[in-house]
Amino acid sequence: MSKHPIDKVGRALTAWKRRLPVALALAIGVAFTLGVFSVVRWWENRNIEKAFRIAAEDRSWTIKGTFETELAMLELIRTALMTDGKVERQEFQEILAPFRCRTKSILAVEWVPRVSGDRRVEFEATAKGDGFSNFQITEVGKDGQLVRAAARPEYFPVYYSGPGPGDKLVEGYDVGSEQVRREAIELACDTGRTVASARIALVQNKTKVEGFLVVLPAYCHGKPVNSVATRRTNLWGLVLGVFQPDRMFKAAMSTLQPEGIDVYMYDASAPADGCPFTFHRSRMRQGPMQVDDESRVRNPEGMYSRAALDVLGHPWTIVCLPTPDFIAARQTWWPWGVLGTGLVLSTLLAAYVSASIDRRVFVEQSLAEKHRYAGELEQKVRAQTGHIRRAQEEIIHRLLSASQWRDEETGSHVRRVGLWSELLAKAAGWSAAQCDCIRQAAPMHDVGKIGIPDAILRKPGKLMPDEFRVMKTHTSIGADMLGGSNVPLLQMAREIALNHHERWDGKGYPHGVAAQDVPESARIVAIVDVYDALTHDRVYRPAMSEEEALTILREGAGTQFDPLLLAHFFLHHSEIRRIAEQYPDQDHKSLEQPQWVPPAWSDTAPADQTAAIQVAGT
Repeated sequence: MSKHPIDKVGRALTAWKRRLPVALALAIGVAFTLGVFSVVRWWENRNIEKAFRIAAEDRSWTIKGTFETELAMLELIRTALMTDGKVERQEFQEILAPFRCRTKSILAVEWVPRVSGDRRVEFEATAKGDGFSNFQITEVGKDGQLVRAAARPEYFPVYYSGPGPGDKLVEGYDVGSEQVRREAIELACDTGRTVASARIALVQNKTKVEGFLVVLPAYCHGKPVNSVATRRTNLWGLVLGVFQPDRMFKAAMSTLQPEGIDVYMYDASAPADGCPFTFHRSRMRQGPMQVDDESRVRNPEGMYSRAALDVLGHPWTIVCLPTPDFIAARQTWWPWGVLGTGLVLSTLLAAYVSASIDRRVFVEQSLAEKHRYAGELEQKVRAQTGHIRRAQEEIIHRLLSASQWRDEETGSHVRRVGLWSELLAKAAGWSAAQCDCIRQAAPMHDVGKIGIPDAILRKPGKLMPDEFRVMKTHTSIGADMLGGSNVPLLQMAREIALNHHERWDGKGYPHGVAAQDVPESARIVAIVDVYDALTHDRVYRPAMSEEEALTILREGAGTQFDPLLLAHFFLHHSEIRRIAEQYPDQDHKSLEQPQWVPPAWSDTAPADQTAAIQVAGT
């Protein structure tokens, strides 16, 4: 007997209602899986792009930092040459000696005198007598070979070249004979500023590799240079830095880990000829070195980085592109694993809808509880950290108060020393935590003077040899006072107190260590302590002028001071002066301190500036 049609419809509706939650759960599971798959892929692509951005910025900043370091070294060379108003071959090589192991991105440093046309024959004869047997002033002829230069009102021949033994090919080459070089020389002469040329074909390289020049004008010693006319009249010569960009790129990239990024540099002022000035192919690539798809470099799409580089007013553009290896190395199986796993689990979702809801509530409650606990724990850690830091700073303050009570040094002196040390440490590439550490540790460099008898510490006249030996023990006393601690701040303070009178050439005390064997923290404090002593009044002499103090510091490059750190000092001199003006010396005497005679001692009684730099900051 057949069933009634209405009953069949009812049973069908009931079955559909039973299957509806299952179908809905399955649909939700599939949709959710696809959504998670898309999110994971987006998250992975975003992380790859973020990693590329960071790596590209590292490369751009490294190139910029390499160029700025070389500029600082060239400025030191020009300053040294202009000190006595004359240049000799041996002197030129000696000036370049401290930088020979560091200037890997400069092809050559050249001294180029200015020679008037009527002195050409005399100059060539003098050069031959100076050891240049075949010397003559040359220029590039129509066939691309060097020929004797035509008659002109003035010449700029290359005379000395370093830091290597010199390139015979460029000796006598008239830098002013070519238009691009001439424009850079005239601009540098008229403005008195350091100027970079546009891209040129380098004479040093027989394959005509392109590069650019950095021109530093040198004027006659003691002559006025306060106008364009006087600068043109009194131009003595030029210091040239010959840069080959691929060398600069190679030197910069050698400090970074290969990650699969191609780096290109374009001359923004040159015609868009599709050819980069230079490029650095990723060291992870396989195959010969050649420029990839030029259209992609000139008009990049997708993932790329473009940064502007201002080279002394001349615009360059740095373009970074990721290689396929860069992207492949950072792609994972997670998106596809999520998709496959989600589809499998979606088939079981319908049976566990209720359990999933309960679990979600449980997870949310657990996460909320963990977040609350983590917040409370973070507050406790923050409070404890603040307490430890306040206690640490109070200890330092009390140590410094005790040493300043007996010494002539003011609170402003130690504040300046700390801030200057932090500035130089940051310029030298220290981390933020290390820079903060040296800011607090540097003021304790002379804490050992607490152990020096008053009869010596406050002696108004020159110290006798035996007294000077006692005075030098303040470094060891300070190290003993600060030693035996596991606190990084006190460990750094100890190495500064012990070594801040050591010298780069090994003639310091107490142990006579030299160069890199002297901790970098002590080398930093040695520079700023001497600078502060020279530019502020001392009982045995008034403060020197800024120019005198800077001259003395330059003379100590490579002997008393680390030359690279000293280059950073001059590079950030404007910030150093700002700190000095912000924290001037205050009067030692106050109502809370006993009356005492300001100490007139010094490690030796300085009779000239050379002696002053040896004892300043003792």
